[in-house]
Amino acid sequence: MEFFRPILFFTTAQSVDLLTTVLGMQRGMQEGNPWLHNLSPVAMVGLKALIVAGVVLVITRYINPRRRGRVLLLLSVLTVLAPIANVGQIALGMT
Repeated sequence: MEFFRPILFFTTAQSVDLLTTVLGMQRGMQEGNPWLHNLSPVAMVGLKALIVAGVVLVITRYINPRRRGRVLLLLSVLTVLAPIANVGQIALGMT
């Protein structure tokens, strides 16, 4: 059960990132990642879901069980930076 909270936090952070990205794209903001720049919001949702699932599977397979929670929390903190930047761009009206 100790591993459940970091997974929940990580997936929530990724969901907030995806939500702010889609909202920004609807307002004319472009995706900051050049590889994802031409994807539709639906394709981006699918790709991000695959990435999140892949990260969780890799961490559960290759990271020591005692360190899994800390690794996911670190990734979650890094993930929170993207929605903050997205909200800032939306609020300032930057495209």
